[in-house]
Amino acid sequence: MADKTKTDISVTFNKTCSSSSSDSFSFEADSDKNGSKSTFQAVDDMAYYKLWPGGKAPTLWSNLGTVSNAGTASETVTESITIYKSKSGTLSKLPVGDVSYSWTGSYTGDATPTFAGKAISFSTTCTGILSCSYEAYYDTLTINTSTSGTVMVTAEKDSMTGDTTVDFTGTSTQRKVYLTVKDACNKEILSGVTISLRLADSDPWTSVGTTDAKGQIYLGELWTGKKYKLKLVKSGYYDSDS
Repeated sequence: MADKTKTDISVTFNKTCSSSSSDSFSFEADSDKNGSKSTFQAVDDMAYYKLWPGGKAPTLWSNLGTVSNAGTASETVTESITIYKSKSGTLSKLPVGDVSYSWTGSYTGDATPTFAGKAISFSTTCTGILSCSYEAYYDTLTINTSTSGTVMVTAEKDSMTGDTTVDFTGTSTQRKVYLTVKDACNKEILSGVTISLRLADSDPWTSVGTTDAKGQIYLGELWTGKKYKLKLVKSGYYDSDS
């Protein structure tokens, strides 16, 4: 009878883990506060960004200037997720609470998705457009710098990371500015209105002069992109800052 030899084989399985989209921070320019600005001016401007998800208290860093967390807020997110011959999908934000959903038009496959964080899963392969609505937290970031350049901002918390860049290379120009003053109620031209001007609340008021018979006054060559404060005074009217 032939000898039988026993061989022991030891196998080690190494698991490689990669961060999923739910383990990262994302930055979004706050259009309500920034307006149409995509380029900002050093010193004068403040850039406002939303950091998703909020409420994580991350460590913030910037290569220029300062970045501060002004607090956490919530927003209703409504989005359409395209699913094509797949058992999975991904929400763009991390939901807080339940996710409301409905299929847009026809679809194939499992009608009922399962939500776990940002991940969407189905029991069978699906094709269709899934409309989702949910609440999500974000932090409001304020970013400014006294040095012109591209500002890099990072956020880190445990394994979560994220970064963005903000353009602070904007410049301003001077333009001649004329002001016409009218009665707020009847829209009549107002002459003899004393006008004062300043840039910041801490600055003293600078007298510009009084409006002429046409209710007009030349304010000077003012810088574009800056916010000036005006004070209007006329007998028989409340002062504009009252």
